[in-house]
Amino acid sequence: MKRDMKGDSEQDEMQIKVTEKSADGLARDLDVAIARPEFDAACDERLQSMQANLKLDGFREGKVPLTHVKRLYGAQVHKEVMEEMARTATQQILQERKWRPTLQPHLQLDEQLETRLKSEGDVHFGIQLELRPEVALSDFSQLVFERPVATPGEQDVAEALGALAVAQRRFVARLPGAKAEPGDKLVVDFQGTMDGKDMEGGKGEGVELILGESRMLPGFAEALAGCTAAETRTAKLRYPADHPQAEFAGKEAEFKIQVKSVLAPQVPALDAAFAKSLGMESMEQLRTAMAGRLKADAAAQGQQKLKQNVFASLVAAHKKLEAPPKMLAQEYDQLWESTQRRFAELEQKLSDKEEKTLQENCRRAAETRVRLALLISEIGAQKNIEVSDADMQKEMTSFAAQYPGREKEALEQLQKSPPMLERLRAQIFEDRVVEQLCQAGRVQDKPTPFAELMGQEAAASPADASK
Repeated sequence: MKRDMKGDSEQDEMQIKVTEKSADGLARDLDVAIARPEFDAACDERLQSMQANLKLDGFREGKVPLTHVKRLYGAQVHKEVMEEMARTATQQILQERKWRPTLQPHLQLDEQLETRLKSEGDVHFGIQLELRPEVALSDFSQLVFERPVATPGEQDVAEALGALAVAQRRFVARLPGAKAEPGDKLVVDFQGTMDGKDMEGGKGEGVELILGESRMLPGFAEALAGCTAAETRTAKLRYPADHPQAEFAGKEAEFKIQVKSVLAPQVPALDAAFAKSLGMESMEQLRTAMAGRLKADAAAQGQQKLKQNVFASLVAAHKKLEAPPKMLAQEYDQLWESTQRRFAELEQKLSDKEEKTLQENCRRAAETRVRLALLISEIGAQKNIEVSDADMQKEMTSFAAQYPGREKEALEQLQKSPPMLERLRAQIFEDRVVEQLCQAGRVQDKPTPFAELMGQEAAASPADASK
């Protein structure tokens, strides 16, 4: 039979025989037999296509005997055709049985294919997969979703302007002999020794630190309190017992520190000159712009909090929904790997007790994320929610707008990153689901102090609803 190996839905269905070897809960183990005449026909077609353009020494182009082509490339073609037909057959089975797997089905191809092809029997491959559970959605009309709302006051605007001024501060050298004060910037060189020897990685030149904000070894910045430019100090410090570098953990080191510069911060005054440096005509215009930005930030934070509350209510309303084991295991592995990487980057060593606690937290989070993903997917399917190209383009444009002057560069980077595009599509999908749930239930606004609302961290969405 002549077949388009891309699996075009308009092609005739493959001649396959499916045997269910086992069914344990949501897990299925299948044996699939592909009719031998169909497999042979697909292989012959592939070999003939190769023959038409094949160039080999001693033969004209396209004139290599088919028997010679089979001898050279037969095994390779058999493997390629088997892989393609297995994928096509798998999709056919899923469609016929209306199965929705939690993860990509695992295909077990025959490693002894060439040997088995010497007989005239059908060709076989195995499929192992885990099915999504049936999800019975509850009545959403009785759900109430809380949304915190806040309006920034004059004090909030004043504090934001003060923080903006601090962010715009510059540092100037203090007078010779002047002592460093908290908030000053120091530029130092240092060399650490341990057991009388220079420490590997214990040297720094031109290192900048802010007194009171240093992330250096505990006690390092404190040893420089009240120092002056050109002063040299010695500090004996002990590394934490849980330091990630085992050779340093719990040991004492001596640091010789040379202060190169002491610079005092100069915070600009909140006046017309400051406003104009930011492209505003006056402080009043800057205050108005800041109030508008804070109001928009509060609205966005409130909407994100609403989304979290909707998701929490959704999961709570479906307590009997169990997370499929394989899907849960994959989610847990990803969360635990991310957690380990984060602590490694921070150079923090975990105790056995801390590690067990974090692993348990990851297990609970993984279960919530999986259950939520199943619920979001089911709601999307029942409500026929789709993310169109126009939806994606709109959100991509909004994303690029967050980088003034670099919109084109940001858009190009986004378009070149499939994971980022997938996350963006998932966020749009989730937002559509949230809209549906809010329409079905009831949203209740809760007046909230601005500082309290903005102090609430907006957690990342635990679902990948595009799957």
